[in-house]
Amino acid sequence: MRRYGPYVVEGELGRGGVGVIYHARHERAQDLVALKVQLKKLSALAKHPTARS
Repeated sequence: MRRYGPYVVEGELGRGGVGVIYHARHERAQDLVALKVQLKKLSALAKHPTARS
């Protein structure tokens, strides 16, 4: 079982060039959400001093 903060992943909805979309549930509120998680290589590039937004 994978967790991201208060969210528990229940399954994968999709995958693309930027990240992965998961079907997740908020642990306390029990809200169902689509949670987008950015790929590690892209988040490392965004932190680079020459990165543009």
